Amino acid sequence: FTKNEHQEFELNESASSQDAKDFGLILGRIAKLDNGVGHDLGEDFFKKLHVVLPLAQDGAENADALLSNANKTSLINLLTTFDPSTFGSAASREMLNDMSTDDLSSYVNGSAKTFIEIALGFNAVRPRMMSTHEALMEQIGGPLNLRGALRDSSRFETIDRMRVEQPKVKRKRDFVKRLFGLKVAQPPGPRITNAEEAVTNWMKRAFDEASEADLKNASRQFTGGASFNPVTRPVIFNMRADSYAWNPDSMLKASTCFNTVEVNTPVVMRFIRNNEFDAFKSLMFSASSSFDQA
Repeated sequence: FTKNEHQEFELNESASSQDAKDFGLILGRIAKLDNGVGHDLGEDFFKKLHVVLPLAQDGAENADALLSNANKTSLINLLTTFDPSTFGSAASREMLNDMSTDDLSSYVNGSAKTFIEIALGFNAVRPRMMSTHEALMEQIGGPLNLRGALRDSSRFETIDRMRVEQPKVKRKRDFVKRLFGLKVAQPPGPRITNAEEAVTNWMKRAFDEASEADLKNASRQFTGGASFNPVTRPVIFNMRADSYAWNPDSMLKASTCFNTVEVNTPVVMRFIRNNEFDAFKSLMFSASSSFDQA
């Protein structure tokens, strides 16, 4: 692979058949896990792979064997997809229709062979087949809209001391404490709820205003990868009312194995009270200064 001007990897189509098939096996396993590894492969790669995948489902051992059994319609579709500048016009399609299957196979062998080998490796793992190339992109790379996935699929939950104790249990506990002259803790007031809402809104706003580089960095810190699957493994933000579990000055603590992030709510609230959103956002996307090691 080589990187183009858009920082996307482009396939070296002179790769050996075995290397291409091995790469297909890797992509197939990623697709089967529905994990999302980011979008370093461009859309054109997935358009071509998606066209080839149905053709590569007949159990052929290699591209040569597959092409020898392919019908004319499949071969013409491959050529118009892989080389639209040459074969995309109506006149070109008419010319292709007049060609023999053997001649068409030789053309395809030169332009699509590497993708066919990748498709054979991919299909060997038997992942779910996607109906569009966009769905295939998401199956392997994760959501096409990473900003929306982080903002809208993330779950914000309250744990530990921010939970309100059941009234009946609390009354019994307080009665026993008073018998022994112990201090009875006051129940949390509405400020806790307000804090939860304020922290959630600021974090969502940070995702809205983040750069693409910030979003990828956030995904790596939260999930361990440049992207993730928001359906099967959403990011869960656990908002804590205290910081007993980690460094009191650390704002976030991520566990990438479970896609969970502990949020040190008092630290975030200091930024909110002082209306320091830019500083908060900078810290949120700066792993060295905001994260404790998990």
